[in-house]
Amino acid sequence: MSLFSFNIKKAILFLSLFAINAATQAQNALLFNGSNSYVEIPYAATNNPAQFTVEFWARVDGGSGTFRAPLSSRQGGPPYNGYNFYANTGNTWNFTGGSGVWEGLSGPAVVIGQWTHLAATYDGTTYRFYVDGVLVNTLVAGFSVNTSRPMRIGAGTTEISTPNYYFPGAVDEVKIWNYARSASQINDNKNVNLSLPQSGLMSYYQFEDGLATSKTGINNGTLINAPTSVTGVSFTIAPTITNFNNITKTYFDASYTIAAPTSNSSGAFTYTSNNSAVATVSGTTVTILGAGTATITAAQAGDATYYSSSVTYTLTVNSVSIVTKNGEFSTTNFNYVNKNGALSTSNSVTIYGQAVSTKSNDGLSAASAGVSALQIKTDFPSAVDGLYWIANSNINSGTPFQIYADMTTDGGGWTLIMKNSNNAGWNYTNAISLNTTIPYSNTADVISTSTVNYSIIGWADYIKKSESGFQYMIDATSRRSYGGIWTANGNYSFVKTDNSQTNITLDTKFGTWNYVNDDGISERMPWYQNDCGAITTDNGGGHWWGTLISRCGWNPTPWISDAGGGIANRDPGIIWYWVR
Repeated sequence: MSLFSFNIKKAILFLSLFAINAATQAQNALLFNGSNSYVEIPYAATNNPAQFTVEFWARVDGGSGTFRAPLSSRQGGPPYNGYNFYANTGNTWNFTGGSGVWEGLSGPAVVIGQWTHLAATYDGTTYRFYVDGVLVNTLVAGFSVNTSRPMRIGAGTTEISTPNYYFPGAVDEVKIWNYARSASQINDNKNVNLSLPQSGLMSYYQFEDGLATSKTGINNGTLINAPTSVTGVSFTIAPTITNFNNITKTYFDASYTIAAPTSNSSGAFTYTSNNSAVATVSGTTVTILGAGTATITAAQAGDATYYSSSVTYTLTVNSVSIVTKNGEFSTTNFNYVNKNGALSTSNSVTIYGQAVSTKSNDGLSAASAGVSALQIKTDFPSAVDGLYWIANSNINSGTPFQIYADMTTDGGGWTLIMKNSNNAGWNYTNAISLNTTIPYSNTADVISTSTVNYSIIGWADYIKKSESGFQYMIDATSRRSYGGIWTANGNYSFVKTDNSQTNITLDTKFGTWNYVNDDGISERMPWYQNDCGAITTDNGGGHWWGTLISRCGWNPTPWISDAGGGIANRDPGIIWYWVR
């Protein structure tokens, strides 16, 4: 075997081990030798509350037939005050609390070499002892706090200066709380790397970097006789949950479907409402029942890496005053009429005779379809990138349909009118109308080079905000790259069949390209032709660079061969076209 091959194998092995460790989120613990190493933490009243939860992970590596104390904070002798944890002489776990005498709670057998979670609580009347999140013993008795002696991790007999009951093994994730936590709080969080602050958490020792520093900023410990840093228990971390924004509806809006938040966890979401008078939730469907506000909670289950968490938004349901078919004023009668006196499902008149919309038009359902992405973003500024419903009398006979909207770039409000990542299958007809029932379910589909092509360019003239002065956007390879944002300064069309639409303003450039006539982006709005470049900025000279949809060669399309001194991008891989 060559030295090069040997080193490559070592590198692969190292990276594999690193990946395993990173995936399980294991961090550091302190290992004690069982003879003279331990941590000493000076006396602190906050580590000795009258009601408490003390919890940690411990791994016993030997010492059968002796008392071994992973953690101790005791005083006196007699009377005995404070608390202790032991792996006792019979190799079972034991907790004792002092009430002048020792009040003992026994636990299950110690398993040598295995990490075990230990927790003890006292609520003012009752001790509870938990092992691996399971309640194993209770005892009604008194408790007297340690008022002067230090705490030790890895050794006992804190009532005297010389330690005893040295612990042969490792300890990790020591937490001391000033109240008795519930069984679910203990079990659900035993594998959790807690973020701070936490109400009632007095000390938190994780032993990162081989130190006994408390994450709460007080009650730091000192390492005695060099306990060593080793790999600790595996724990889950907090997920990042975003894109769950406040929603405003009207009483007359139909039920809508909750869009799942964005999360780095794979845990399943469940949804609830805290006000059933305003809205109820079944699965992902929210049914509006009354005006007011409700908090919608998305609770995400934990997975192998992330613990369970939740996020909320506020649903505001507004009341709308309408005129019924019987001429009455109401805020709840669905039999309302429009300004012409005809029954309506989307608008009515106020008591002053003014036209009023009865629906929110937020685009979150077909029943509340908006007019365009721009209208939705304008009326609902918290709208995020994703799928929305819009309706237009010139499209699908007014039947609502879904679009993908960019609600971020340059203030948002962009409707996707084309995505091209493969030149196969394009022709003159479908260049402006392909897969019009949107084939994407999320942003990942839209930016993927492996999902199908899409075009609603033929509808763009009805979606744009105005006849003149509307904007279009093109980006290629990755979002907001190799393209830009333009304003059309004339009454221009997205399906113009000649190259005359040249009065445009480049508002924002993505990249360093410059206009060229034949071999890149030309200074004109893309036009529609029955040639190789079906949708193109080409000047008509036959080179067909600056093309968005190609019917001839180049996969998916020939884009920028000559960037006019900037950076070229001949084969972009994917290209998008937008309107607002």
